[in-house]
Amino acid sequence: MAALASAISQKSETVTVAAHDIIAGHKITAADLTTRTQPAGLAPEGHLDKDAIVGKIAAHGLTTGDTFSPLNVLGEDLTNTFVTINTINDRSEPGNMVPLPLADPALAPLLQHGDVVSVVVADENTSEPRVISAGGTIISTTESTAGKNATAVLIALPESDARKVAAISMYTPVAVVVTGARAHNDP
Repeated sequence: MAALASAISQKSETVTVAAHDIIAGHKITAADLTTRTQPAGLAPEGHLDKDAIVGKIAAHGLTTGDTFSPLNVLGEDLTNTFVTINTINDRSEPGNMVPLPLADPALAPLLQHGDVVSVVVADENTSEPRVISAGGTIISTTESTAGKNATAVLIALPESDARKVAAISMYTPVAVVVTGARAHNDP
């Protein structure tokens, strides 16, 4: 029994980890990564190697030593996870990400990765709000290069809603309303 435990404890694997703290929205470079040898089986399922990480965008803040999985970087796995978690009315659609310019860009920094939101527009005839999509998830905010102010958000939505939101946002100012746990102060 001791021989088996010794053999298991000697198996190790090398994983790619964050070399330093990385902020959400950062395009990951080789300088942001390092490797760590650890006992086999401790890395998250589906952990990514360096080649699969370089050039991707950090979906949320990472701290030094964090191991990368598909849920740490923007991509199809992350989008589909958020859309699956927040699907409304039992719709079964693949997820898409939509970059969304907000009617008031100064409000974008108030949004956090993971916020569940509804996308709203003012009705042309009454100026009353109209929900065009509910249950979207904020993936990240983007910054303008000049002023460093967040000017748009990236939202994960079911495919049909993503198309509708993208089309409407081309000619109508849109806003988002936080509707998830953070809006209700749920733990």
